[in-house]
Amino acid sequence: MKHFFSMLAFLVYGSMVFAQTNDFIMLKNGTQITGSFTIDRSIFGGTIKSFIIDADKKVISPSTVMAYQENGNYYAKSVGSNTFLERTLKGKIELFSTSSTYTKMSSTGAMSTTTTVSEYFRVDNGPIEELSDKKLRKIMADTPEAIALLDKDRKLTYWTYGLIGGGIVTTIVAGVNVGKDDKFPTPGIIAGLAIAISSWIPSLMNDDYDSKAIRVYNEKHK
Repeated sequence: MKHFFSMLAFLVYGSMVFAQTNDFIMLKNGTQITGSFTIDRSIFGGTIKSFIIDADKKVISPSTVMAYQENGNYYAKSVGSNTFLERTLKGKIELFSTSSTYTKMSSTGAMSTTTTVSEYFRVDNGPIEELSDKKLRKIMADTPEAIALLDKDRKLTYWTYGLIGGGIVTTIVAGVNVGKDDKFPTPGIIAGLAIAISSWIPSLMNDDYDSKAIRVYNEKHK
């Protein structure tokens, strides 16, 4: 029993050490600093101000850092950007994302928050670029299953823009043809607005086809 607890303690300690040393900072000059570190972030926005190495308290500027891994989560910069993107998918094609949150106040004093997510990708550890349907199709041309998923995503996009465009055109036409005796808003304007507003429906049907396509491609190219 004593040997059992000794072995258990050894395994726990070993896993803790591994978890700590699994973290690293990759500098732009190619130097990799392995070990635990602390990230100093600004109060507003959470922007990284510096990396502090726990072992010697050395301070590293984020402008000199190309990528880092913290608690198993990997972050890297895209081409021409100083923003760190979180890797959300590993493989031959890696997927990265970042989110931005904006808060604004309406004329009535009500606060509203909007969060936008931007996605990026890279192939074979190359430069990180903004996610593009055209580029993905070129890379995954030899994998029909992946292209089929991209086609589904494209159809939903066309549907969305079609509803927006149709709603705008219908509203404009109805507005131009409003007579002086017509009650505003006219049925035509209401219909146009309803069509435009319904453009959010395709987004409910979006099943993250881009990500699924990349997963299929990666599985075929292990």
